[in-house]
Amino acid sequence: MSNSKSQKQHSSSNLEGWLERDKAIALRARSALEKFSPEQLANLYATAEVVIEQQNLLLEDLSQQNSKLLKLLGIQIKEMPEVTPAEVNEVDERMSLEESLEKMRQLGQVEASYKSHHRAKQAVEAKHNKPGGSRERQAKIRAIWATGKFSSKDLCAEQECGALGMSFTSARKALRNQPEPT
Repeated sequence: MSNSKSQKQHSSSNLEGWLERDKAIALRARSALEKFSPEQLANLYATAEVVIEQQNLLLEDLSQQNSKLLKLLGIQIKEMPEVTPAEVNEVDERMSLEESLEKMRQLGQVEASYKSHHRAKQAVEAKHNKPGGSRERQAKIRAIWATGKFSSKDLCAEQECGALGMSFTSARKALRNQPEPT
């Protein structure tokens, strides 16, 4: 009975430990939000992802080197005269297992890479689509052009870009392929 009671106390203390960690994480997150702007936090997050990606690449290189060494070792073991056929089969199985694990790891990296790309693309889309973002400004310059107030796209872009908070080049690009006003 006392053993069951000590297990309950142990699991209870583990739960309290997790709750304390959650509180600590929440406090750090609030502190970071107060200390940094959302743009700075996004930059920090992006930097952290780059560092993690670099570390993953280093680990991948080490893993590939280890896999090559294991294959060479397996070949050498099979060529030794004192190795029995059963031991040769065991080496073959291990090498086959290593190759399978390597293929599974590569597939996982492709999936992770795709997910990372997808998240980045979503972030860029959100930035462009937000109120006052580049897509809204492009729509405004196009609407101004459509009024027929200006005789040329260059003149429209030149006179209206400052008021919309965009460069002349961006304004002019937004007017590309737009029909003449009616």
